[in-house]
Amino acid sequence: MKISAEGKTALIVNGQGKVGQAIAAALTASGATVVEATAGGLDLSSQAAATRSAPAVADSPFLLIHVSAGLNSTDRAPDGSAPSELDRFAFAARAFAPQVARIVHVISAAGVVPLRGDAAFSAAQAGLASLTRALAMELAPDVVVNALAVGAVDDADERLVSHSPLKRAATPAEIANAALFLADPANTYTTGHVMTVDGGWSIGYARDF
Repeated sequence: MKISAEGKTALIVNGQGKVGQAIAAALTASGATVVEATAGGLDLSSQAAATRSAPAVADSPFLLIHVSAGLNSTDRAPDGSAPSELDRFAFAARAFAPQVARIVHVISAAGVVPLRGDAAFSAAQAGLASLTRALAMELAPDVVVNALAVGAVDDADERLVSHSPLKRAATPAEIANAALFLADPANTYTTGHVMTVDGGWSIGYARDF
């Protein structure tokens, strides 16, 4: 899948994981220049720092993609990091709102349907889903803000895969295709939406956890 992004700049935060890399590759294939925002100098230590550092990261980007750190790590211990991730998402969105036309958050489907035994992670992801909706109201009408709620990817836990009607995990490229739909400059009337890309996992197919 490709979109019309020739000559445009896209920013990505936390793009080092397989999902972020696939999204970056898909945007590049569509003609966009992709910049890893934090590597480019974005400071997410506070809102003031983010706002101050954002203009130097890229010239007139059209898109901000922010991938939840929880998708890049299996360490989900309730260590107090969830509020700081929520803050970082908000800091980045508000810092780039004067420049971008669209923002896409990539979160876990656990933000839509919680995981049994993983309450802290599920609550953190639900917070990111709610933040997406709140920012869609706050930044309208100039910026559309949406989220992808991602299910099992690649070598995911077979227990999770077994509860998808499709009986398989997603490929990173399939997640990237969904991200492109929300990132497409032609997609001008979808905002505040949390799109599940989980093979039907969140509809509750044969769930026992």
